[in-house]
Amino acid sequence: FVMTRRQAVDFAMASLTAMEGGEIFVPRLPSARLKDLAEATVKSVRDGGPIRPTNVNIIGERPGGEKRHETLIAHEEAARTRRQGDVMTIYPSLSTWRKDFTPPLDAAKIDGPYTSDRPDRWVSVEELVTMLAEPIEDNRNEG
Repeated sequence: FVMTRRQAVDFAMASLTAMEGGEIFVPRLPSARLKDLAEATVKSVRDGGPIRPTNVNIIGERPGGEKRHETLIAHEEAARTRRQGDVMTIYPSLSTWRKDFTPPLDAAKIDGPYTSDRPDRWVSVEELVTMLAEPIEDNRNEG
């Protein structure tokens, strides 16, 4: 899954506004293939980025195996998850703070786990280059 820093901040702020307590908000995101991310990084760097790699070495998986895909919503959580637009909400299994809670009626159920190998769409190399070019905003000294 991929998103820009700005998208991450905007999603976090919207989630803070929408939360009632106990729910987990998951954005619907596109996925990127690792080879596409490598190609986009090389293109970004070649066009004036901060580092200049000379080549990309494909080394394969690490010994002992490694995780190939990310899971943002597990199979066990899918039954408690509802989708509204580009946001999926995992509701708590126990809503002790609110006895009358029911998920929104206009929210759609999801049909299983949400994993990076089954995205709504794949990001292109060109989109990744644009995402990598997003400026870094440093607002720590504002105040």
